[in-house]
Amino acid sequence: MIVGRLAGDRVRVALSDRRLLVVAGIAVSAVSVLVVAASRPPAALVGFCLVGLAVCTVAPVALSLAGRAGPRAIARTTSLGYLGLLLGPTVIGLLAGVSSLRVGLGVSVVLGLALAGAAKAL
Repeated sequence: MIVGRLAGDRVRVALSDRRLLVVAGIAVSAVSVLVVAASRPPAALVGFCLVGLAVCTVAPVALSLAGRAGPRAIARTTSLGYLGLLLGPTVIGLLAGVSSLRVGLGVSVVLGLALAGAAKAL
């Protein structure tokens, strides 16, 4: 996470906020497909590390954009971030319990695409 965030700042300068978020969303989705399709735990573990690398720049960029929009935007962004931290594992667990872990983890594919789509609206 530290390496990704430190390097992410350079990538952000090179790409722009919007492009970085689009690339991060697409990367999260693509690597999540590999994680869901992995047949061996080591491959899934590497995939999870790559998902973390792809998503580690999203929070700093979101907070930076919120900072430009004003104090209320920072509060909303932080609240939504915490909501995601609380609900994400719960939703994945519920879906996994009802169907399978692959379906539960498949949520990250959809959320990555949602991130890429939302970033285009910036």
